[in-house]
Amino acid sequence: MSSTNTTLLHTDLSLFAGVDVYAVAGNPIAHSKSPAIHQRFAEQAKQRMHYGRLQPEVGAFAQAAKAFFAAGGKGMNENRGQNFW
Repeated sequence: MSSTNTTLLHTDLSLFAGVDVYAVAGNPIAHSKSPAIHQRFAEQAKQRMHYGRLQPEVGAFAQAAKAFFAAGGKGMNENRGQNFW
């Protein structure tokens, strides 16, 4: 997982200071509607949060998840697309 991927997929926690950050992870993940659904729920609940997409390289899910949580990520869902971890 490169920093380029996290920036493009909006899971770079340094971009969201003071906001809870969540993510849906998968490869591929661009198709996921989870960020829009969760963002709408957060708005209705008046929760300051960001829900992004995380696309680790195939075989690197565990490493990407550990890095996400170590950086302060609050929660993650997994979306198994065509490639499995």
